[in-house]
Amino acid sequence: MAQQQRELASRAGADGEATEALRRLLEEAAEEREALRQAHQEVRRQAEGLARLAAGFHEVQEQWVAARAELEQCREALEACRGSGGDSETEKIAEELEKLVLERRQWLEERASLQAERETLRGRLTELNETLANERGGWQKERAMLEAELETLRGRVAEVSETLAAERAGWQEERATLETELEAVRGRVVELSETLGTERETVTQERATWNGELTRMRRLLERLWATQVESDIQTTAGPGPRSRAIDSDGQAAPGADPVLDSLAAQLALIQKDAARRRKQEVASG
Repeated sequence: MAQQQRELASRAGADGEATEALRRLLEEAAEEREALRQAHQEVRRQAEGLARLAAGFHEVQEQWVAARAELEQCREALEACRGSGGDSETEKIAEELEKLVLERRQWLEERASLQAERETLRGRLTELNETLANERGGWQKERAMLEAELETLRGRVAEVSETLAAERAGWQEERATLETELEAVRGRVVELSETLGTERETVTQERATWNGELTRMRRLLERLWATQVESDIQTTAGPGPRSRAIDSDGQAAPGADPVLDSLAAQLALIQKDAARRRKQEVASG
């Protein structure tokens, strides 16, 4: 069970690492998506500015064509005035026409400057489009790689989840089996405890009974022995051979009295049975 718990903890750690890697990949993808969106906005702003500039340039170009036609008319009028050798009024008109020609020349220079700026912006827009195309290709490749890695991680997470679910089901089943066995063992322990208590009570009662029986037998033997000894003394009080054999300790020899022999045999059996029960009690206790 401890090994299974360690394996579960290890796999949970691997699952956490995979989830963390997935989270980092999602954050990086979100950052790259935001950068791409900002680049799109920048290109859109550049395109809108270029479109406005092109529209203004087209309007200026139309004005320039009209001004150029007007300038040609003024030049023709100026030449006509100079050819006629006109008066002061004509000279004044000529001066006005020269000023107008100068202003138109300045305007043409400004137009050339605007045209150069337009070309610069067109080059910048082309460069931005190329950069955006390159970055878009790189982002698409990175996105494909991230999506593939994300799919792999998702498969790994699903596999680990299935494995954990299967192991969890196995552990739950094993736990249920162990709980059932534990409950059976507890019931057996309770049953044995009750049986042991009953046997102890029975042994205690039997011990008390045997102790009482032994006490009665001992007293009976003492009385019988005293009676037998007194009878032997009275019988052997006179001279002559004894009617019973007495051993050196003053006790009757074995087989001298059947009653005493029977009582002694019963006492020995009782003592053996009591010793056997004590051994059984010690072994079971």
